[in-house]
Amino acid sequence: MTFRKMLSAIAIAAACLLSSNANATMSVGTGQFSSKLYTEGLGRIPDQAGWGGILNYWNGNSCGAATLQANARDILTSSEFLSRSPSGQEKAFRLYRAALNRDASTSELNSVINQLSSGVSWTTIVNNLVGTTEFLNRTSIYCGNSPIGWQNVVPANLVVTSTGAATNESNLRSALSAATSGSTVYIEQGAVIYLSSTLTIPSGVTLATVGLPGKAKGPLLGRLARNGTFTGPLVELLDNAGLKSVWVDDQRNRFGFPLDSNHHAINSPPVFAHGSNVAVTNNIISDSTSWTHLQYLNSGSTCDGGDVENNLITAFGSNHWDSTWSDGISIACKNVLVAYNEVIDATDVSIIVFTVYPDVQHSQVSNNTILNAGNSAWGGIVADALSNLPGTGYSSLPLSVQHDFTGTQFLNNVVWSSPSVHLDFVISTGTRAWFGSNSFTGKGAKFNGNNSGNQNVTTYVAIAVSGMVGASVQSNAFLALQPPTNVNNCGLRAVAVAPQPYADNFDVQPNIVVPVNDPIVIGCAWH
Repeated sequence: MTFRKMLSAIAIAAACLLSSNANATMSVGTGQFSSKLYTEGLGRIPDQAGWGGILNYWNGNSCGAATLQANARDILTSSEFLSRSPSGQEKAFRLYRAALNRDASTSELNSVINQLSSGVSWTTIVNNLVGTTEFLNRTSIYCGNSPIGWQNVVPANLVVTSTGAATNESNLRSALSAATSGSTVYIEQGAVIYLSSTLTIPSGVTLATVGLPGKAKGPLLGRLARNGTFTGPLVELLDNAGLKSVWVDDQRNRFGFPLDSNHHAINSPPVFAHGSNVAVTNNIISDSTSWTHLQYLNSGSTCDGGDVENNLITAFGSNHWDSTWSDGISIACKNVLVAYNEVIDATDVSIIVFTVYPDVQHSQVSNNTILNAGNSAWGGIVADALSNLPGTGYSSLPLSVQHDFTGTQFLNNVVWSSPSVHLDFVISTGTRAWFGSNSFTGKGAKFNGNNSGNQNVTTYVAIAVSGMVGASVQSNAFLALQPPTNVNNCGLRAVAVAPQPYADNFDVQPNIVVPVNDPIVIGCAWH
């Protein structure tokens, strides 16, 4: 069977690999610009119908000032935008973030608010901003082939409620210190709290924004912003703590991606869940200065239970190409529910579940939406038994030990990308492709019903099973688009299943077993 015929034969069950789209003119910069019109302008990841419209627009129009302006006007004057941003503060905040990829200053926010109050139409204000020299000077960036990230601007503080809740670092720390288990500490809407060191949410305490605006209302969320290059996470949550309806902004645009003396990422994610039954729900988490945006870590001998739901995670400032990549969500605690999150432009893996050896990992990752619009990534959804390399915590453990993922499920997640960026793997069941002979083998992970909807995902390997035995990989359907340039050492295929003892055909359909000397088996995932 030829390669092309083989792909056609397994298209319905697993993946369909297509040739590259010669008509696709969306650049890396344009993909990220257009996606930010949704995340910053509308407070959500693009829907697939909307993304299809964006693709059609850029396939039919060359990128330039006029077409960028039209794209921005279309979203920022839409009925959805106006319904989601009823106040002048919300409109002004979203306009600057979406159109100029930076925060507005307090004076800029107040200027827009005052114009609206004096009767200037919203359409006029949008047209004026996208006609500014600043916007026009960014045309080459928005049309270019590099991720845009964010401009290096300190976020403005424009508090819009007055309830006695926290508005600065000092009174927030005091409130958390005095809080008792079962209580909630609030941040005023719109307040930006600049943190000079890690903020710890005590056991049993929840931190939230007044009124619980939710992740779709970024301008109203209490915002925790890194304000220095200190080592350590921005926010740490202990047992039974909660983070609800808050924006955690790690400010990579200002503080970069610090490395230790061995040129490894410092473990300082924006959100660090460091206990059992932590709930992180309905937040925005952005711009990590570390290797992930949300880390849920096995702490001590037990870490059981947790809830990571309905968050918007944006990794626009991350980078796939220079060893400063970042995950979206990284789970190393058992029995965690990861559901209905939106992850955009993560550059390592969007959602990854790690071993919790010697315990059994049985977390569930379901109904999440993942888009790579302007950043490439190593993986979409991954189960990782790790390796015995230094720094993993398992360097003294024999590689003969299996790590148990029985009960871990990746169900009904939607993963797609723009044509200008790629995922090395959409699904990776095990990580032998990364670690080769240093990889531990897991057992029992389940990947069922994951798909790309009606959009394409640009990828080299749609589904890999290597470093995981007893896996269930069924009914995953991806419309896979071939990357235009081969920079991947793993080859080009829809499905690759390593032979025993690195994987098996327990419940993998279709089952395309590769030889023992295949790159997927011996470690290929670096470029």
